Amino acid sequence: SLLLKMLTKFAVIMHVWTGLPFIGSAKKVFAVMSRHFKDGFVTEVTSRSVLMLASYVFSLCIGLLTWVWFDDRFNTSTLPGGGDAAFYILFILSGLFTTWYPVLGLYVIILVDRLLRKVEYQHVWVSPLAALFVSCLAMMFFTYVSAIFLDTIDVLFLCFAVDKDHGVSPDAELAKLMESVPAFVEIENEKADDSSSSQPSRVVATPVVAVPAGSAVEVY
Repeated sequence: SLLLKMLTKFAVIMHVWTGLPFIGSAKKVFAVMSRHFKDGFVTEVTSRSVLMLASYVFSLCIGLLTWVWFDDRFNTSTLPGGGDAAFYILFILSGLFTTWYPVLGLYVIILVDRLLRKVEYQHVWVSPLAALFVSCLAMMFFTYVSAIFLDTIDVLFLCFAVDKDHGVSPDAELAKLMESVPAFVEIENEKADDSSSSQPSRVVATPVVAVPAGSAVEVY
């Protein structure tokens, strides 16, 4: 399924570029990825794994910080340290599950909240449930942001693959882009006059100063 999703995303990107029908775009993508499949698959798996793991860890940290804040703000004293160990283990396992499945976790939190409203000691569960709720929201937000980064990475990789097939060097394009900057200064190596000297060559660059937009710049 991961392979099909990867090829489908690349086909959609090619469709946006060329305006071809989806089938025609898929054929072009298949031809490109047949030559760059290994790089594309590694890029897809590693980027997705890193971003999802980072989103999960950050969401758990935000949930724990929320628990600490609620415990201090409302003086509920529910942090680990003096209560039942099984209670904390249950909430930690619940946090791991609900954070990984945030939408399902929100439904579980709502259901547990309705069941525990009749409990006399509400301070025991209010702070942990609030932490789980915030953790789920954080996971949904970070997952959304991660999806944007993943789409950007897919577009950049397909650009790289197409340029490589056509023999376009990204370094040459970057050099032309840098040369078009008004304050561009070319760096040259000045070697010593005495060829027998063992002193290494030194790099000399003309200082660059800020120039207002539209002003003429002379490069020496």
